[in-house]
Amino acid sequence: MTEQIQALTDESKKLSRLIGEAKKQGLDTADELIARKKAVQASIAELEAKMASVQPDQVSVKQPTGSEAAPSAPAVTKAKRQPSELERLQALIPPVYPQPVELTEAAQSSGRYRCDVSQTPPAGWDDFVRQHPRATLYHESVWLKTVVDTMGHEIAYVACYLESAAEEQLQAVLPMIRQKSRLFGDIWTSIPLVNYGGALALDKNAEKHVLKAAADFARSSGARHLEVRGYHKQPTGWPERTDKVNMWLPLPADSETLWKGFSSKVRSQIRKGQQNEYESRIGGMELLDDYYRVFSENMRDLGTPVYGKSFFAGILTNFGSSARLIVIYCKGEPASCGFLVAQETGAVKLLEIPWASTRQAFNSLNMNMVMYWEILSHAADTGFDVFDFGRSSKDAGTYRFKKQWGAMPVQLYWHYALFQADELPAINNNNPKFKLLVAIWQRLPLWFANRLGPAIVKYIP
Repeated sequence: MTEQIQALTDESKKLSRLIGEAKKQGLDTADELIARKKAVQASIAELEAKMASVQPDQVSVKQPTGSEAAPSAPAVTKAKRQPSELERLQALIPPVYPQPVELTEAAQSSGRYRCDVSQTPPAGWDDFVRQHPRATLYHESVWLKTVVDTMGHEIAYVACYLESAAEEQLQAVLPMIRQKSRLFGDIWTSIPLVNYGGALALDKNAEKHVLKAAADFARSSGARHLEVRGYHKQPTGWPERTDKVNMWLPLPADSETLWKGFSSKVRSQIRKGQQNEYESRIGGMELLDDYYRVFSENMRDLGTPVYGKSFFAGILTNFGSSARLIVIYCKGEPASCGFLVAQETGAVKLLEIPWASTRQAFNSLNMNMVMYWEILSHAADTGFDVFDFGRSSKDAGTYRFKKQWGAMPVQLYWHYALFQADELPAINNNNPKFKLLVAIWQRLPLWFANRLGPAIVKYIP
């Protein structure tokens, strides 16, 4: 019976993926697939109910005889404890280092590390990245090239090798990008614009070497500091910031189960938004203009310079189906939007939303709640394991918003090698130094903010 349940569960997951593809392509087969999936789920529920009703076999226990004999008691079996949501999340986080790598005898006996820094990815870079459990799409050379091509920054690929007389083997990599301006200073970051970065290494020793090489290179270039981002505590001994977390939501196998897991308050807010005349579209370049209209207007209203449209176009062009846009239209107007990035970290299939916005005029209509429900239901029905809501400061408003969906914090560690300062940098809207600039920016005409913004924001890590 257990094998039957597993087979039906596998079929349900397959149907979820087919449903997602059918919805995305607007096919009429979606309704038929949904009906088939409901029938499969009903069969699973029926089999599970039968299993629960089956009494366990009695365990034969030798009873004392005579006056010592006691009435036999029914056997009691202890139910298997189900993992908590936190345990489920922790199980999804990939290990920091891969399983031990078998090295040749010559390399093992050598034990000498050599680090190189280059402006182009060395041989084997992308292969190494894709095989590492902690790798992200942002470590790949195509992402780094997209940033450099659209923003004009300097880049450095730091690679660490274990060498011997016969061969050398790549042991660690660390990409970093330089942002140099009068307003924000001269800094290297691994990796700017996104939440993930830092070193990928086969072990802690190789990680220490590649981090040291990165810091030495950044210092020699005359930069103020090097910032290394990631979600594990890297072996640097440098000052670190831990005030930021990413919010991850482990996803069930389908949107129906996901819906039942929400609080009544969240479901009510989604329904309130759905009462409006709205339409949800997920796509690519054809949605870019509407996406950018929503995103740039919201960024202006927040007092934040906006990325250029060419930056988003470059990502959509270079990453194909791994990068998608969602736009929610309300009464025919683009109201809410998100940029979605699909990737696999280790064995975990993760959907991330690095950028999202809602126009202020539509906040009262709960269009942001509708958008997140559309994204989450799509992610669950297409086989994703985790939805990454993105970065928040602990206990901030965005943190509480994401938490209400069931998302849980994954600690971020940002390490700093300081060369020309003793204090950690504070490049954000809360810095008093930038408050006046924020207030001025909020009053700019949108066309002017969109023209000026890309020339400024490209220097903000």
